[in-house]
Amino acid sequence: MLNRLPDQCKVSIITNLSYDILSLPCLPKLLDRPRQNTLWNISLENIGPQFEYVRTGAKWDQVKTNLQYLTKHWPEITSINFVYSMFSAFDVVETIKELHTLGVKKINFFPIKLQPNMDVFNMPSEIRLIAADNLDAAIKWHTENLHLDDQDLYPLQGADTMLSELRQSTKPSTITLDNFMATIKWYNQYHSSQFEHLWPNVIDLVKKYL
Repeated sequence: MLNRLPDQCKVSIITNLSYDILSLPCLPKLLDRPRQNTLWNISLENIGPQFEYVRTGAKWDQVKTNLQYLTKHWPEITSINFVYSMFSAFDVVETIKELHTLGVKKINFFPIKLQPNMDVFNMPSEIRLIAADNLDAAIKWHTENLHLDDQDLYPLQGADTMLSELRQSTKPSTITLDNFMATIKWYNQYHSSQFEHLWPNVIDLVKKYL
């Protein structure tokens, strides 16, 4: 496909980077194209073992190596598509810090769509407000660690809207503890590492407030 497309055509690559990017047969062609015409959109919202749980089959060390390569060759147009959920809401500061370390500062926040039991916005107000505090801290850290001239170029896209909704929403919870734990049990069947061991902070929250 890349051989057939003119170089002036913009290509958006959406990927979880679970492969060795240096082994891509199309990599030489991508490097030959004008860099601004290849957009990398990386599906990622966790780091380390949490990333490997959410993005089943991917390895965090491989993703780190790939991100470092991408930010070397496509520094301004490598971005993260971050799914905001109970998997990612309470470790978001640490995730943003690690992404900065890897050279990625363009991050787009999206709500989780297909799993309502993992949607922060369906949780009780107590959990939503704790999530809001974490998201607020991430936004502030991200902004404070950008060069002043770059702050308008690298917003956490969509995060401010989510923060406002978390703090202003008055809707009642639609999740029960049994619903949540049944969902976790379903996810755990596909992993040797268990949710309870990787997200003990989330387990504590749902046991306290659901």
